[in-house]
Amino acid sequence: MPETTVIAHVRAKTGQQEVVGAELEKLLIPTRSEPGCIRYDMFVDANDPAHFVFIETWESIDAHHVHLEQGHMEGFLMACKGTIAEATFYHLENR
Repeated sequence: MPETTVIAHVRAKTGQQEVVGAELEKLLIPTRSEPGCIRYDMFVDANDPAHFVFIETWESIDAHHVHLEQGHMEGFLMACKGTIAEATFYHLENR
């Protein structure tokens, strides 16, 4: 299977960017140590502090699917319930 790159956009609701940003940062260390994770980097839009972007590279789409089922991902979703305005994910295959 080819490597998979994921571009994830997460936008916090108005006034919630501090909470969402802090919870997203908690994902960095455990995710980077997951099997199949090649790259997992978080960015904040310089013009919109409520907009977070992740650039992720995984050994395969299956590795990314396993990532989404990890306890730290579930914890993030519970901690941020009601604080996220939208989230968009793009799955890109390397050619």
